[in-house]
Amino acid sequence: HAIDFFLRTFQEVSRGNPDVVVASAESHCCVSALTHTSPGDYIAADGARGRRACASGTEGCPYRGEKAQRGWTDFMRGRARARGYPDTPFPYLNAGLLVGKASALLRNYRYMAVSDEEDDQAVMTDILYRRPDWLMLDYDQLLFGNNIWALGRREGCLYDWAHDRFVRRGHPYSTPLYLHFSGKFWECYKYLAKNLIHVPELALVDPDRQVVKVVTYDNPAGWTREGAGRGRTQAAR
Repeated sequence: HAIDFFLRTFQEVSRGNPDVVVASAESHCCVSALTHTSPGDYIAADGARGRRACASGTEGCPYRGEKAQRGWTDFMRGRARARGYPDTPFPYLNAGLLVGKASALLRNYRYMAVSDEEDDQAVMTDILYRRPDWLMLDYDQLLFGNNIWALGRREGCLYDWAHDRFVRRGHPYSTPLYLHFSGKFWECYKYLAKNLIHVPELALVDPDRQVVKVVTYDNPAGWTREGAGRGRTQAAR
């Protein structure tokens, strides 16, 4: 059932184009590499590689601010409008989640010709510029759900658990099978994951040291409690 749902949704998002790759979309832009370039810098009109992307976050590739990324943000918002999503809160490409035929994915990566040192998301954004027929963004969050780490858990953790699935708050049609937690958004990750699995509290007693190691979902590494008795091992739900 889940696989059938995913395939049907892919057909909807890709608009029936079997050779397109669908990428996750997010609300914030941009990786710092994009603040050093403009659309079209990485891939020339004839498909040849141009400038190389710096490695975002490194000393030689700092984030240069919103003004420096405006060419990219204006372009991606314009692409979303042209595709019928003028008001989407998720107009920007996120390279962390992709779906498509193996041949389409391989074609895109060969076109990128990215090196190990480059920021792949920056170069992939130039595919959206040069070959929009090869790349579609999931603007409605139907396949991939992106939470917004910058807003914190209360406002940025966008999904609720209802009827055995995650539903984007205020958007009942948005029920993606995959959720993304960029920016190490562990607070949201743990909050939502509790709906999927319950790990019992496991209390392990070392009879010699009289120490209990308690393992819970929130702390799988466990913590110790001194003087908890001798000779027992117990699990409690």
